[in-house]
Order: sequence, then structure tokens, then C-alpha cells
Amino acid sequence: MGDNYVIRRAEFVEITDASSDHIRKDKRTILKRAKVKDSTDDFQSGYLLKELVNQALRKQRYISRFTNEIAVYRGLHHKNIATFIGSREEQKKYLFVLKCDFRCTAWDLLQNEPQEFDRQRVLCFSIQISDAVRYLQDREDVVLHGDIRAHNVFVTNQRNHQNQPIVQLAEFSHSKAIRGGDSSSTTTNDAEADRRFRCLAPEVMSGKEVSKASDMWGLILFILVLHTKRAPYHDITKAQLMKEVYKGNLPLEIPKETDPPGLADVFREGLSMEPDERPGIRQVLSKLQAL
Repeated sequence: MGDNYVIRRAEFVEITDASSDHIRKDKRTILKRAKVKDSTDDFQSGYLLKELVNQALRKQRYISRFTNEIAVYRGLHHKNIATFIGSREEQKKYLFVLKCDFRCTAWDLLQNEPQEFDRQRVLCFSIQISDAVRYLQDREDVVLHGDIRAHNVFVTNQRNHQNQPIVQLAEFSHSKAIRGGDSSSTTTNDAEADRRFRCLAPEVMSGKEVSKASDMWGLILFILVLHTKRAPYHDITKAQLMKEVYKGNLPLEIPKETDPPGLADVFREGLSMEPDERPGIRQVLSKLQAL
């Protein structure tokens, strides 16, 4: 076992690293499995620990982004969003814990078991994450996720009534809570990861603000990736993509025929170059449920 930490929640007083294997690691954070000691004084599995790495502690913008993610998570309660358990925010230790019986990301599952993504699996994952986005956008304090993609959808070991895996939207490091339901957030020009850039709405690629409409683009593109089993713009470089965006010509292949057939309309409407022409989340969710 690794180090033990005290976190801020009475019924969960202690956590411990469950594995040295990192689920995800970048220059700022580490995400790994963890165990939490509950009221029975036993360590229980099915949790995730996210922590700022030492070098990130030297830069205030990384600390601010991390504490913002904690603040956003703390107010969210939905079955398809990883559940916040507690945090530790001190000078030399910034971490938080989520309840998530993590199996893999949706992207990993898509790459390793593409044959499992039949019509039912695609619709099931799509409806679950759409309902999570509906919850985020229906709140009084609207939450704009800002980074909806298959890498940030966690597949759990739990099953729903259809015997399909329960999936949860996670990774709110680029999110913003908007008081009173305004549709836009602060600008986001970082787009440091190539794979994240490829999942941004075209107006955000061009430097405009994240909005409900840009999160709708991310959601529909996520569903398209599940359907096609391919990363967006897989056959061109980031430089080529940026050049096409500058010209106002996004080279995104949208299938005209889908199974079920109604998905084609969801893709065509939701991936409109014009943000104002994209449907709202309730409209999309209703269409998916009808399929």
C-alpha cells in the first residue's frame, strides 16, 4: 500500500493508494485507484484518487485549476457522474477522491473490444452521458464540462437494468460553473493535448468561449466516435486540422446512413458549424431515447 491521507468527510476518514499503476498521468496530475476506510474501519475498493504532482505545485494556475475541479465536483450528484467523496487542499498536498468502480475509459473499451459496440451498447452509453449533460445544463448553476470525449467517460464494473455497463462522466479540469445559467464561460485557449483539441467545437478551436452549444458538440462527437469506432479527424494532422478550421471548412465525416437510422439526424444537427443551430440537450436526449 502507498501513503495514507486524511480527507474531509466524517464517514471516510482515511484513504490509501490501492495500486502503483496509474490510470492516467500527465505533467500536472496523477489519477489512480484507491481504497477508502469507512465506518467499519476497513478499506473498501471502488474509488479513484486524483493528485497534483510535485512540479505542478510550483505553478499557481495548476493549483487554481485543480481546486476549481474540486469545487465543481463537490456540488454534483448524478448516477452518471463520478461521485466526489472528499479532498485535501494544503500547501504540499492537493488531492481528491471519487467514488467510481473504474474498469476502463470508454475509449480504451472501444479500442480493445470494438465488437462489443453494437447498436444497443452505443445507444446505452449515449443516453447515459446525455443524461449527465442534461443534469449539468439544467442546474441553476450550469456546469459547462468543456472536455466531453471518450477518454473522459469512465466505464464502471457495475451494470444497469439492461445488463449494460454503467458509465460516468469525469475529468472536470476544464469545466466552469455558471451562476444563474448563463450560456458561456471564460475563454479556453490552452488545448494543450492534441486529442483534446480534436474533440473541441470548431468555434472553441478558433478561440471563442466554451458554451452549452460547444458541450453539445462534444457530446454528439462522442456519440459519433462510438458509432464509427474512430477518433475524429483520424487521417489528418493537427496542423492540417487547424488550417481547415481557419478556412471555415471542418473535414468531419458524418455518416448519412446509421443504425439506428435516426442517429444520422442527431449527427447532422448536433455537429452543425453554427452553434445556434445545434439542438438543446433535452431534444437530443428525447431523440436518443426514442431510438
